[in-house]
Amino acid sequence: MTIREQILSLNDRPRTPIVMPEWGGITVYAAPLTSARQIAYAAALKDADSSERAALLVSFGAEDEAGELIFSREDVAALAAKNFQAINRLTAAITDATPSNNETKKNS
Repeated sequence: MTIREQILSLNDRPRTPIVMPEWGGITVYAAPLTSARQIAYAAALKDADSSERAALLVSFGAEDEAGELIFSREDVAALAAKNFQAINRLTAAITDATPSNNETKKNS
């Protein structure tokens, strides 16, 4: 196996299952943002209302069991109206899973 094949076949996005009691006990997977999602999130953040920023992050990092995003940009306003603890729990898990530029620089 070539280095390229090794890199492309690795799962470098470990997801964290989060049980959501506020949403009937369903499990949502908090995933680290991919490079493409991080760039799209940063662009969307520029236009986001401050009251919807946490919900915006959830729309980019909350996945279902199959690894598909659960929410879209169209869901952000509705997510912002959901239970604070639920959104906060997901936001914290997605943030923990996605190193910031400062952490990346510190570890290199």
